[in-house]
Amino acid sequence: MKIQIFTRNFLGNISNFNVKENSAVGGAEVYLMQLIDAINSKFKNAEIEVYQIGDENKRVVHESFSLNYIKLNKFEKMFFPFVLSFKFNKFTDQNSLKIFNYPNYAAFMKKQSKSIGIFHGVEWDTNFFDYVKREYLYRDNRYIGLVASSMKYFYFRIVVPLMVRKGIDKLEKIVSVDTNIKNYIYKDDQLKKINVIQNCVDVNFFSGIRNNKNENKNKKIILVPRNLNIARGVYLLPDVVEELLLKTNDFEIQVVGTGPLKKYIDQETSTRKIEKYIKLLGHIGDRKEMVEIYRNSDIILIPTVFSEGTSISALEALACSKPVIMTEVGGLKEIAINNESKISSNATPRDIADNILKIINNEELREKLSLHSREYVEKNNNYSNWSQQWIELIESRLK
Repeated sequence: MKIQIFTRNFLGNISNFNVKENSAVGGAEVYLMQLIDAINSKFKNAEIEVYQIGDENKRVVHESFSLNYIKLNKFEKMFFPFVLSFKFNKFTDQNSLKIFNYPNYAAFMKKQSKSIGIFHGVEWDTNFFDYVKREYLYRDNRYIGLVASSMKYFYFRIVVPLMVRKGIDKLEKIVSVDTNIKNYIYKDDQLKKINVIQNCVDVNFFSGIRNNKNENKNKKIILVPRNLNIARGVYLLPDVVEELLLKTNDFEIQVVGTGPLKKYIDQETSTRKIEKYIKLLGHIGDRKEMVEIYRNSDIILIPTVFSEGTSISALEALACSKPVIMTEVGGLKEIAINNESKISSNATPRDIADNILKIINNEELREKLSLHSREYVEKNNNYSNWSQQWIELIESRLK
């Protein structure tokens, strides 16, 4: 049985993100690893071919799949959102099961039989003024940056939703990680294609047995498992530190991730002389190492400001029995229960700092969150149930 998976990124480095060759850069890529594992566990004869952008045309055989790199020239890289659909179309096999790691990759193809698209969350849920302001302040504070960010907003807010809808038309089924997509789909025939299957976590792999590597027991470790881009809200961290310092200095914010805002964070921590309070750990590709980092943290912060699904990082943190603070953005609204298995926060430095202090100063609340966080994902987001839903969907496409 041949299965083709089409994705912009999967393993290795991409522009502005420093990632090891065989590591997944973010949640959408980790998702594919989980899906490949689920497919191979069920279908012993599965032949999985993954297609992604690369620096050269080559095929690399891995233990459980083969990875086909597709080289784009300079012009194609500039217009890759449109080009990828045409590029991928050259490789589609009508007899294979085809999985598109975003439905817009099928936008300019003919209708695909035996096909499933994955929607990882609405990425355009922000307004023009806030988007352009953040891009100008935190990425490119030149006047030309205002023009560039205005064009980017037009692309994300107008072009991407149109391509998503076109992609949905071309595919048989859509798996969405949250219900938010339904707010932007208006045709009944498209809505009927959407299966909501929230993201998952392997609760046997991610668990909360702490190793107590933190020598200073009074210092609270606040972990931010987020790539360094604007949508993930990491630009808020210097201001969060200054808000916390008004009440305490026994903390350290550790950030796991890579991305274009590293320069901004480094400059701000140096200028404000708060280097000791923010530690950038970079990208962690080793999942076992990531488990240890979760375990040895006291609080997990997910400060997303837009473009979020049912965050895998948030689910991993909950599985590790950690108090988790998350903003009410996109699919995060659908994860856990406020004041029982998570703390919901506005995406402002003061509100985030207040919620961190509330957890630090309230032992009863910490214990309640730690207990119910893991219970929640065991019931609602465990890998076993997720994989079964996926297998049933795949089998329905193969009939």
